[in-house]
Amino acid sequence: MKNIVISLFGSSIMEGVAGAATPGERWYSVLHRMLSDRFPDICFSIVNAAVGGESTRELMAHVDRDVFSRNPDYCLCMFGWNNDDVLKPGRRVFPDELQELMDEFTKLAQDAKCTPIGIVTNPVLEEFHFCSRVPEYKAINDPAGGMDAYHDWERDLSRRHFEALGWDYVDLYKLMLDRKYDFMLHSDGIHLTVEGHRFFAEKVFECLEKLVA
Repeated sequence: MKNIVISLFGSSIMEGVAGAATPGERWYSVLHRMLSDRFPDICFSIVNAAVGGESTRELMAHVDRDVFSRNPDYCLCMFGWNNDDVLKPGRRVFPDELQELMDEFTKLAQDAKCTPIGIVTNPVLEEFHFCSRVPEYKAINDPAGGMDAYHDWERDLSRRHFEALGWDYVDLYKLMLDRKYDFMLHSDGIHLTVEGHRFFAEKVFECLEKLVA
């Protein structure tokens, strides 16, 4: 039987615990079932190297150990969220550094003969997110037009990187924007509902199906 290893890189959205009442509802569990049903002669292993709350810099500090040491065939990677911790300025990752980190990830993936698949960060329900009530965050978000608008720099940088390299990618922001109140938890404004997990899995499946077939 052929084996395919898929690794996950990113923070809490990729980690996929929040918003799923059971492990079977997590987006990558749904994805695993879809892939296994579509390709019954392939054994899929999904290695979850995502860590909720970590910035891209912090994730890159252990990317060799947690991602590339597992020899993945594909890596689903999200470069975003947790890069603007204004309460701990030393954690902040600005555009030039984020580009350098994405370039480093790309080189490691090439050396590992791993095919990256990009994930663009999802929308936010700003009225429910804690940042909308913290003055330090409002000071950077409000001039940009809100939290979602502020984080467009990460999304735009990611899209340009993915497109310049010819990567397949799933743009959660564009795909979820019209139904963000269905797909985002109203309890925190950012993590996925069960319906959001399922939708995420479906879109990643569409991308992987073309690559695996």
